[in-house]
Amino acid sequence: MKKTILLPAIILCTVLLINTAYGQKTDSLKTQQQTKYLTKELAVNEKTAQQVATIMDDYKAAANLLVNDKTITQQQLKEKFDILIDEKNGKLEKILTEPQLQKMIPNSERKTKTTKL
Repeated sequence: MKKTILLPAIILCTVLLINTAYGQKTDSLKTQQQTKYLTKELAVNEKTAQQVATIMDDYKAAANLLVNDKTITQQQLKEKFDILIDEKNGKLEKILTEPQLQKMIPNSERKTKTTKL
C-alpha cells in the first residue's frame, strides 16, 4: 500500500521540480534571445542591446500597470501613456542613432518635429 502511494508522490515531486527549473530558464532564455535579436537588428553591441531591452521591458511593465489601473479616467490614461512614451523614447534617444530609433519606435509613438516659419 505504501509503495503504491510513494511512487506516484515521487513522480509528482520530480515533475514539479523539473517544471520549476524549466520556468526559471525560460526567463533567462527569453532575455538572451531578445538581446541577440536586438544586437543583430540594431547592429549594436550586447551592452547596448541589454540597455534597450531593459528600457522596453520597463515600459511594458509600466504600461500594463496603467492599463490595469481602474481608478483613472480615459483622459488621465491617455495623458499618462503620453508621458510614459516620451520617457521611453527619451531614454532610447540617448543610446541609439536615428536609423536605430526608426526601427524601435513605432510611427504612432513619434513626435512630429514642427518647423517655425
